[in-house]
Parts: sequence; C-alpha cells; structure tokens
Amino acid sequence: PKFKAHIIINTPDMDADEFHEHFLLSPKETDFPELFRYTFPDAIITNRFINNEGENYDKQLRWDFMIGMRFDTGEIPRFSDERAGGPRYAQIIGEMNSLRMQYAEFMMDGQFTIRDTSPLPYDVYRTEYEAEDGRLLRILYNASDEAKEANGILLQPDEMRFDIFPA
Repeated sequence: PKFKAHIIINTPDMDADEFHEHFLLSPKETDFPELFRYTFPDAIITNRFINNEGENYDKQLRWDFMIGMRFDTGEIPRFSDERAGGPRYAQIIGEMNSLRMQYAEFMMDGQFTIRDTSPLPYDVYRTEYEAEDGRLLRILYNASDEAKEANGILLQPDEMRFDIFPA
C-alpha cells in the first residue's frame, strides 16, 4: 500500500495555505524560503497549487526543484475544463525529477545549506546542497529572458547550472 504524509508546522497566525505561499518564485518582502530550508533542512515540503500550465509555471517548477520541494501532482484537477497538467508541465517535472536523482547524494541524502551569500542579479537564483562527504553542489538558475552574469558565470535565459565543489 502507498501512504502519504503531510506535515503541518503549527506557527501562530499561519495556516497551511500561507505556509505554501512562502515559496513562490516572486516572494513577498517578508518571505525567506532559503532561511526556512536552512533552519528545517529535513522537512519534506511540496509545491501544492502549481498544478497547470499557468503563467510562469515553468519557472516556478524549476524554483520549487531548486529549493528542494517535492512535486505535488495530487492537486492536479482531473475533472474540469481547466488545463490539468499538460505535456510541457509533465516534461518539466520529469526533467527536474531526473536531475534530483542525478544529484541525489546532495539533494536527497545531503542537506540544504547557505554558504555563498554574494549578491545576485534580479531573477537569478542560487541554492546549495552539501553531501555527507562535505562536497557542495551549487545550483544557479537564470529565470529572466536575458543573459545575466552570476558568480562570474554568464547564464543564458532560463539556464540552470550545476557545479560541484570539493570538501
């Protein structure tokens, strides 16, 4: 049998919907998803409510992957006229899950961390994961429509880059 578990963190003045909003690609000024992941590195979180090919869904799915979220496809509407999922949506989730498995020693068995706090250009995101042996995976993602430089690397539009550094 298959089981699903949902962990709800009881925080004053916060319900489950607000909890999920804190991980949006364009966060509010009071949102700190990296701080949450750093503070609670073992929490399994999902990207609930990103369930169709809506505006910027592709960029949001990539950000969800970078921050260590699991894809919650159980929320996809099954009996509506709304575009549920969609072929491109499924393709991106497949790509991100393949990357998660490719870098499993960091993203599944390792721990989310923050070492590099250097400034980034607008719409460029960075996350880092440490493997058990101390090696570091840095992920850079340019979510903009133009080439941008980050950490001395020129990233093309929509490019995601993975670099591994020794312990």
